[in-house]
Amino acid sequence: MSIVLPTANFRIGTAPYPAAGWTFAVLGPIPDGETEALQRQQIGNPVFVADYDNNPFMSDVVYKFLASHPDYQSDAVLVRGYFDENEGFHALSDEEADSGSDGSLSRIIDAASSTELRTALVSLFEAAMANSVTKRIICEYISTCDTTTPPTQTYIFTNPIDYEAVATVAVDSIDVEILDEDWEGTSGDSIDVEILDSEWEGEVANPVPTVNNHQPDQLITASGDQYYDLNADLFADPDDTQSLLVRRQDKATSVVSALPVGISFGFDATTGLRRITVLSTVVDQILRMFVTDTDSVEQTIWDIHQLTINRAQIRIMPDVSDQTHSNDFSVNFFDEDSNPSPGYAFIGGTGTWGWSAGQLCQTATASSSDMRMVQFTSNGSQNSLDADRALGLIKPTAFTSDSRLGIGLRFGSGASDGYALVITDNTSVQLLHSGVSFGPSKAFVSALNVWYFVRMLYEETGSSTARISAKIWNALQAEPESWPIVWEDQPRQSGYPVMIAGYNGAKGCIGPWYDSKTLAP
Repeated sequence: MSIVLPTANFRIGTAPYPAAGWTFAVLGPIPDGETEALQRQQIGNPVFVADYDNNPFMSDVVYKFLASHPDYQSDAVLVRGYFDENEGFHALSDEEADSGSDGSLSRIIDAASSTELRTALVSLFEAAMANSVTKRIICEYISTCDTTTPPTQTYIFTNPIDYEAVATVAVDSIDVEILDEDWEGTSGDSIDVEILDSEWEGEVANPVPTVNNHQPDQLITASGDQYYDLNADLFADPDDTQSLLVRRQDKATSVVSALPVGISFGFDATTGLRRITVLSTVVDQILRMFVTDTDSVEQTIWDIHQLTINRAQIRIMPDVSDQTHSNDFSVNFFDEDSNPSPGYAFIGGTGTWGWSAGQLCQTATASSSDMRMVQFTSNGSQNSLDADRALGLIKPTAFTSDSRLGIGLRFGSGASDGYALVITDNTSVQLLHSGVSFGPSKAFVSALNVWYFVRMLYEETGSSTARISAKIWNALQAEPESWPIVWEDQPRQSGYPVMIAGYNGAKGCIGPWYDSKTLAP
């Protein structure tokens, strides 16, 4: 009869490697009609306190545990064993003869010839582990018995005795405890300390790694196996090793888990870069890629980017949760029949506008010193005066060295003094205070006849100042989570939202975005 063991636990040792980056799992039964067992994974946590269904372990039930690492142990290692009601965990080999690794405290205890001897050993180890010096000796012995030969993977079963290795910490100062109760200090109130280690030089600074060059969001639309490389300088960690790991993170819960089947992370020997590969069998989806860098003393930093797999090439709808905002025109540039909505006007250099197949396009190629804009002045509260946010869809059809295709807020009827995010050429975008000055720019590769979403946000930050934030992304891609272009401390403005489809000979089209239909280029 099985008995619930609420205090039972199992730990997989990873020495001499750190636990970071390992994927551990406890397996359950194989459901009817399935080929794989149920399992519960733990990322970087080798200690299991419950079974695959988060229930307490039970006695006399055989459990299976897995451990894998993309660099140290690519093939998952299987451990089988059971918990005894009184004596802890017992590991089983295929012949049910192996009880653990040579360095296991439990194996030493299990090998004792009598209950009295086992009890004495437990008491001895508990006393030894309570002392920091002997604890360090025991832990170092268990994890690094052989310091010259690369050790094979070992398993440490820590029931009924659990332990944690004592880390060696570099210091630049020493606290000295005076054991003589009658000591009142020297005449100079100081103490000389002799360092017996001839190689000790004090603390050697080991800075925390940092994000040096953020990985941009990625889009895969082509068929077949595809890949992309992480930035070679993604992280900065001077004079230290880097250990990178890529997993996925759930945006709603922040839970990190292994990459889906068909997506892998590895090292490309030809380029020397770390590469993420997506096989042709992977279905269309949006993934939040969680990239971590851990240095030699377990200091960790991470960088997050989105991977959009969209081989069907269907436009991905952006967030419109705030479309009822009284100062928002993120809806209804056009009506549901793809006709122009009432309440718009052409301002700036008029040029030649044409309406066809749900697109409003600037077709004139003559140079103009004025931006060719459509201004939205009514059609309900969304297009109100002093709108503070805007979302639009733009398609470049001709570039020049100063194209100015994009979106704007707070423009007056004279097409001046408003703020805009514009595509300046096919390699960059920039914020602009029309008629006043250019603001921050950012590298962004764009192409002709490709649809892009553009979004702007205007926030008043002081009695006379405002913050302008903007983003742009491929319409087949998920919307970026952050605002990559921000302009602080700008003068407040009053006016209406606009879409900008041409300047200095450049031209483009404005498109409806309220559904996911695909507009022909």
